Amino acid sequence: MTGIYVHIPFCRQRCHYCDFYSQTDSSLIEPYMTALFNQISAFEPIDVDTIYFGGGTPSLLDSKQLALLIGALNNRFRVKSDAEITLEANPESTTLAKLADYRLAGVNRLSLGIQSLNDLTLGNIGRIHDRRVAIRALEYATAIYDNISVDVMLALPGENTDDVDRTLESILEYDIEHISAYILKREPHTYFAELYREEYIDDDIIADIYMHVVDVLAANGFSQYEISNFARSGYRSRHNLKYWNCEEYIGIGAGAYSAIACERYHIEGDTRKYLKDFMRLSGDSKHAMVSDGPVDWTDYFILRLRTTEGLSLNKLKQMFDFTVPENMKRLFTIYEEQGYINVYDNDVHLTRKGFLVSNEILSELLLAAEL
Repeated sequence: MTGIYVHIPFCRQRCHYCDFYSQTDSSLIEPYMTALFNQISAFEPIDVDTIYFGGGTPSLLDSKQLALLIGALNNRFRVKSDAEITLEANPESTTLAKLADYRLAGVNRLSLGIQSLNDLTLGNIGRIHDRRVAIRALEYATAIYDNISVDVMLALPGENTDDVDRTLESILEYDIEHISAYILKREPHTYFAELYREEYIDDDIIADIYMHVVDVLAANGFSQYEISNFARSGYRSRHNLKYWNCEEYIGIGAGAYSAIACERYHIEGDTRKYLKDFMRLSGDSKHAMVSDGPVDWTDYFILRLRTTEGLSLNKLKQMFDFTVPENMKRLFTIYEEQGYINVYDNDVHLTRKGFLVSNEILSELLLAAEL
């Protein structure tokens, strides 16, 4: 089964921390829709069991536009009757009527970008909603959907464990099935990186906040299944699991990524170029898709170690004919002694402590494989 990701790159305002491709010229939405339809029509029919509308802010689309997009996907692909269809929404662009219409169009999972319920913090990171608007969006969402994910950001400027607690307590008053809790990073070339040129929060405080959130969510019935993702039983993101399992997915839209037949592709993050490439039917599903090379053992290695299930070295050997070298095995032993990983037979797992420094650990492990 294949997953489909559709990138909707439009936002009312770009958040300070965001390094995803997006833009604020809403006059391009209508021609962009036409280009999306043309790209969709160029694919061969295949079996699909997840669709994910990400952004940007997909909830800027009106219900008719979204219904037409879902209709085009159903007409081109063999979308399963129980497919998971997710739409990302921002609180300020949701209304009760719009969310109800999205549900009628086929959306059965809503991902709501709340990030924080502290008005000062929201302003510091460039969000354009406040606590009142976020709570209203939660009320709307829970009135219509029974599969809701909420995004929360951790380690924000001026934030401490008590601030995070207040946000989580308010969110958990609602019937939420999934929470994504991301530690904020200063991505290069973002406005946030310009505002905060030096570290603005101590690493020990970040660790305390993260460990506390894991404990609070566990106590409320959320099981951690990836570094930043927590779900009640039966509500893991089926689409995102495709990424972490190195399964096939198709990316549609400017800035979208794909993994098709063990090859990775991307479309340049440039809306005007995308319009130029796809405003006419090409008859070629890979038109304007840039090859990023084959899916290899490093992809599987990195992505699986982000999950709580961890990495099976047997599967790594079976899928990519890769045998772990002695240098990497020695690092496994060192990291296990330091409490960053657990090794059971041929399975490797990062611990909660390891998740906090996963980028450093993975970089060292991959370097060891090259020596």
